[in-house]
Amino acid sequence: MLSELQREFGGERFEVVTIATGRNSIQGIRRFFQETGVDNLPPYLDPRQNLARSMAVLGLPATVILDTDGREIARMRGDAEWYSESARAIIRALTEAREE
Repeated sequence: MLSELQREFGGERFEVVTIATGRNSIQGIRRFFQETGVDNLPPYLDPRQNLARSMAVLGLPATVILDTDGREIARMRGDAEWYSESARAIIRALTEAREE
């Protein structure tokens, strides 16, 4: 779903960034991406969970939406249907609002 979201909206105003926390190996992540057909998201790692701690991410999965200045504008814990029509409408509204 995140790959499809990136495919539809990715560009100068929007980017999906996936970050694996903990002891995930880069090889395992690449294998997972290959098995699931993800070819447009780079695998980022946070092995010591420094980024997660600094952003107060307390549970996974977590989604944090940042504006173009790096400020948090939304957060969600748990699974989400990120390629649903309602999620895409939210992303569309956020990216269009930032263009004005």
